[in-house]
Amino acid sequence: MMLGLEHDRGHFCHEHLRSISFAKVVPFGDHRGRNCQDNEISWFDWTRASRNSDLVGFFRKAIAFTRRFPTLQRRQFPAGGDLDADGVPDIAWFGPDLDEPHWTDPNARTLCFQVDSSERGEIVDAERLFFILNGHYETQTVKLPQPGASKAWFRAVDTSLRSGPDFADEGQEVRIDPPGFYIANPRTTVVLLAR
Repeated sequence: MMLGLEHDRGHFCHEHLRSISFAKVVPFGDHRGRNCQDNEISWFDWTRASRNSDLVGFFRKAIAFTRRFPTLQRRQFPAGGDLDADGVPDIAWFGPDLDEPHWTDPNARTLCFQVDSSERGEIVDAERLFFILNGHYETQTVKLPQPGASKAWFRAVDTSLRSGPDFADEGQEVRIDPPGFYIANPRTTVVLLAR
């Protein structure tokens, strides 16, 4: 079990992995638990994969989750338009109270967004994805948008949970009850599915 600074560094590595897994970027730097230096400190040590099996497992689950949803693999940048006339934009941004994000507030630490995962007639197991990115050091109560007619929100990812339940297996996602909000733990990412 890691203690103190090493534990925090491991948690931040998980969060960094999450961000590069769900984003359209090329990963650099500490995504393998290493520093950004061109010397033996940062050269790739293959024995670290076995020593950091929890980090490797986390990355595998993040890749598998991304592969489940074609919208997370899009090559076009989402622009907020309704691409399939279902009344849901391809992406919508929110603050924790479902208000506009506080883009210019230097103290804002929680950002949410909803992605239309059913665009272009693709068959998926959820119509929408709702992401909660809580970079705050405190727990945040986040209001949830309506998931759609006769739909409910289900927790698929919560990086504050221990390895195993952090990524729910497909079909084993946990229904959010009560349905109107989610309590996001400090410095965590949550992904909810509407189905």
